[in-house]
Order: sequence, then structure tokens, then C-alpha cells
Amino acid sequence: MEQIGMLRVKAGFIKSIRGSQGGYLLTREPREYSIGEIVSVTEGELNLVPCVDCAFTCDNNADCLSAPFWKRLNEVIDDSLHMYYI
Repeated sequence: MEQIGMLRVKAGFIKSIRGSQGGYLLTREPREYSIGEIVSVTEGELNLVPCVDCAFTCDNNADCLSAPFWKRLNEVIDDSLHMYYI
């Protein structure tokens, strides 16, 4: 729990309060957090296949017929996760 909390503190989602009555407080209203933001901070980028990552290089990239499909599907999922708020 502490590790997940620290990830969110670094991302600016929550702030840490020390002491016997301490804990974590949200830095924004709950409705201002998208599901995509939370998933990205907790899990990192969600790439369905390696080739959707811009840093990934592949010898078959220029001739690959499925790469555009996977890239578009990844965009749709990412857009959907950032569309919904808690």
C-alpha cells in the first residue's frame, strides 16, 4: 500500500500527512481523476504489443500489416480510459 501511495504522491494525485493522525489526502476533487491517469501511474503505459511503443524498433515495421491495427486499438483503449472519471 505504501509503494502505491508513494507513486501517487510523486504524480501529484495525493499528499502525505505524517503523524499519528496522518494518512493521504487527495490533491483534487475525486471527479477530476480519470481512470487512465490512475492506471498510468499505477501500472505504467498499457501497450497491447511492443510495437505500439514509439521506442520499439522492429525489422518488419515498414512491411507489418498488423501494426496499424494494434496502434489504433491501443489509442482507442487509452482514449476510453482517459474519458471516464471516478
